Amino acid sequence: MSTIARKSSTSTIIAALVVQRKRQKLTQAVVAERMETTASAVARLESCGGKKQHSPSVRTLEKYAGVLNCKIEIKLIPLDNNNEVHHVDQSTQNSELTLS
Repeated sequence: MSTIARKSSTSTIIAALVVQRKRQKLTQAVVAERMETTASAVARLESCGGKKQHSPSVRTLEKYAGVLNCKIEIKLIPLDNNNEVHHVDQSTQNSELTLS
């Protein structure tokens, strides 16, 4: 996976976490307290690292999701030579790898 695709995926996950946090009417400070970190760390995470373009670890994303009573799933999806999703038939769909 390219760095661009990885950052895009991370940004999508972070955006979903922020939406869920707001739905639950939780502040960054409350999330930070439950994650045992600082509100500024949560703000940096939610801004996707600011200028440093830091990618958070999977463990950090899982910890944030856990505070929201949610779970993160990472799936391995085969791509074709054009970086398009490779459509597989029903018999091979069980080979999908999910980390949770």
